[in-house]
Formats: sequence, structure tokens, C-alpha cells
Amino acid sequence: IHTFTRDTGCHPISCLKASDISSLDPRVAIGYSDGLVNIFNMNTGDIEAHFRAGRSRVTSMVLKNDLLVCAADSEINVYDIISGSGTRMKGHHGIITQMEILIERKILISR
Repeated sequence: IHTFTRDTGCHPISCLKASDISSLDPRVAIGYSDGLVNIFNMNTGDIEAHFRAGRSRVTSMVLKNDLLVCAADSEINVYDIISGSGTRMKGHHGIITQMEILIERKILISR
């Protein structure tokens, strides 16, 4: 059993997503009310990555393979966990409540 703790400040969790437990590197992504995201390795409990998704709460996340897609501030962030690179997609009007990614077809669905 691991306890996943945040190093900076105490903010409520607003979103949580776990990868498939059968994957080689099972992870859990935790989004907070202040827009920060931490990605933890479920085997070790260590933080693998962290970044700011926005200024307000993280509202939705998808975690597949080495890719995290998360939403905050009506924007979608696509983050490659291994390389540490990412991109921000704008254009939504209002809060993003659901997302799904079809990796093999390179399709992202959001609402």
C-alpha cells in the first residue's frame, strides 16, 4: 500500500485517474483544485511527473500508456509522461467534464 502525497501546499483533489493495473508501469494521476497534476508510479509510490494544467481545478483526465490528457480552465492538455513534453488545446466553451482518447486512431473526444 502506498500513500500518494503532494509536496507543495494542501489543496483538495478534484480529479483522479488510474491507468490499467495490468500495464508494465501502472500509474495514478491526481488533479487538484488549483490546477496542478501529479503522476505517481503505483509500484513505488514515487512521483514520475508533475505539471500545471491551469489556474483552476482539473475537471477531467484520461491516462493511457505514457500519455495523460487532462482538462482545466476550459482547455485540454496533452502530456507525454516519458518525454515531459506537452501541448495545450483551446476552443472549448465552458467546463470540460468528459474525455476519451483512441490512441490507435489518434482521436480525442471531449465534452
